[in-house]
Amino acid sequence: MTKRIAVTLVSVILAIGLLSTLTDAGIRLVSKEVHMGKVERSAGQENIVQPGMNDVNPADFLAPEELGKYSWIMSGTPVLSPDKKRMVYVATRDGSTFAVVDGVEQKAYYDIGRTPIFSPDSKRVAYAAVLEDKWVIVVDGVQGEKCDEITEGLTFSSDSRQIAYAAGRDGKQFAVVNGVEQREYRRVHWVKFSPNGKRLAYEALKSNGKYIIVVDEAEGIEHNRVANHTFSPDSKRIAYIARHDNKWTVVVDGVQGKERYDRIHNIVFSPDSERLAYIGVRNDRDFVGLTGETFRLKRGDQMITVLMDEPQGKGQCDRIYGLVFSPDSKRLAYAAIRDGRHFAVVDGIEQEKYDGIGMPAFSPDSKHIVYSAKHEAKWLLVVDGVEGAEYDNLLENVSFGTLDWMIRFPRTVIFDPENPAKFYVPMVRDQNILRLEVEIVEEAY
Repeated sequence: MTKRIAVTLVSVILAIGLLSTLTDAGIRLVSKEVHMGKVERSAGQENIVQPGMNDVNPADFLAPEELGKYSWIMSGTPVLSPDKKRMVYVATRDGSTFAVVDGVEQKAYYDIGRTPIFSPDSKRVAYAAVLEDKWVIVVDGVQGEKCDEITEGLTFSSDSRQIAYAAGRDGKQFAVVNGVEQREYRRVHWVKFSPNGKRLAYEALKSNGKYIIVVDEAEGIEHNRVANHTFSPDSKRIAYIARHDNKWTVVVDGVQGKERYDRIHNIVFSPDSERLAYIGVRNDRDFVGLTGETFRLKRGDQMITVLMDEPQGKGQCDRIYGLVFSPDSKRLAYAAIRDGRHFAVVDGIEQEKYDGIGMPAFSPDSKHIVYSAKHEAKWLLVVDGVEGAEYDNLLENVSFGTLDWMIRFPRTVIFDPENPAKFYVPMVRDQNILRLEVEIVEEAY
C-alpha cells in the first residue's frame, strides 16, 4: 500500500517553496516550487496549441500587415522549424496558392495540399502542390516529377539528407525516395526511415491481395493485413503486426510470434533493441506481451525459427497504455485501467489504484519511476511508489494560446541530465503555474 505523505513548507524565498518529504520507503523527496506565472485560460482541457496543429492561429505569428496581404492562410500553418529560427506558411492571393518561406513567397500553384514540413536540421522545406491536374513534390524550391496523387505525407530521414513519400500514377502506387520511384504495387502506405536514416520500410498491397512489409526494397512474407511497422533504436531490426484468420500476431525480423490476439497496438522496442513489448487485446481485455529470444526448432524434416512472446503481469485489464522500457532495457512499466481504477504496473507488479494516472517515466539511471496520479479532485506525483504533494492540475491539462507557453513549460517530466535523481515538472495550484523541482535522496538504514 502506498503511504500518503504529509508535506511541510520549510521556506519561501522569492516565490520559491522548498519542501522536504521523509518516507519509510528508503528515499527522501526534496521539492522546490518556482512560481512561473498565472493560468489565464480555463483548466481541464487537452488541446494545447503546438506548431503544425490544425488550431494554430496565424495572428500569433504574423504581423497584421503581413496577414492583410492574403485572402486565406492554410489551417495548421505557420509551421516553425525544429530550431525555432525559420517559418513557413501557405497563403492564397488572386486565385493562386503558394508557400511563404522565411517571409519569401515561393512559386504559385493551383493548390498546396498538405502542411509543409521542415527537415530535422531545419535547413530544408518540403510540401506537396498541384500543378495543372497533377501533383508534384517541392523540396527546397525544386519541383519533382508529376504524379496522379500523393498518397502519404512527406518524411525526412533523421540526418535530413533523404526524403520519401508514397505516390500514385495510372492506378498503381509506389514509394519515392530522393526523387527515385520504387517498385509499383496496388497500394503503398506508411513510408518510414530507420532512426539512423539509412534504411526504409513501408507497407504494400500486392496484386494478389496480400500485404507485405518492404524493407530496403526487399519484400517480406505475405499476410492478410500488416500494420504498425517500426525499426529498433539501433536500426538493425524491424517489427510489425500481421493478421491471419482474423487474429493478429507480432512479427520481428520476419519471424512470427506464437501469441494470437483480436488486436495489437503500441509495439515498443527496448533501448538496447533486444526486446519488444506490445499491447494485445482478447475479448475486449488488454494484455501486455513481451518478446524474448528466437530459437531454432525442428518440425518434421524442417528447421524453423520461433519467436518467444508471452503475456506479462498478473492478468487482463480494461485498458493498457504508456508502455515504456527503462534506459538500461531491464525494466518495463505501463499504465492500466481495471474496473474504473487506474494504476501503474512496474516490473510486473501492480501499484496503488487511483482515479487517473499519467504516463510512467524512468530516471536516466533506470533506478526510479515517476508518474502523475489523480486522487479525487487533486493531482500528485508518485516516485517509486511514494506520493508527493497535491496540486489542482497538471500543466498538460491546461490550454494555452501561444507557442511561448509550450517552449517555457514542457508538458512531461524532465530529468536533469547531470543528476538522474532530479526531475522537473510543471504543475498548477490556485491558478498559479509552478515549476516543481524534485530531488530523490536515498536514505541509508
